[in-house]
Amino acid sequence: MSTFSSVDARTGEVLRNDIPASSISDIDQAVHAAHAAFAQWQASSADERAALLNGLAQALEDDREGLVAVADLESGLGPVRLSGEIDRTAFQLRAWATSTIERA
Repeated sequence: MSTFSSVDARTGEVLRNDIPASSISDIDQAVHAAHAAFAQWQASSADERAALLNGLAQALEDDREGLVAVADLESGLGPVRLSGEIDRTAFQLRAWATSTIERA
């Protein structure tokens, strides 16, 4: 199995060099799972969709500290910028949730 590395953007130091690369079979399984999830998404109610979108927003905010730490190491963008990206994404997810309910 092939692997790839995660690198500190500021120092070039390898953080992890044992991350498994996806095989053709892995990708095929992911595509099939996405297709199945799409059918479930289509069949879900507006309330269920909104709940999922709001839950995703909350999960991002709940794991802000860990996400920012890893993303900062790998991107070098800095905690302020990355925390802002979490805020923006959570806001968009909640806006889509509201829009989903309003259109129902």
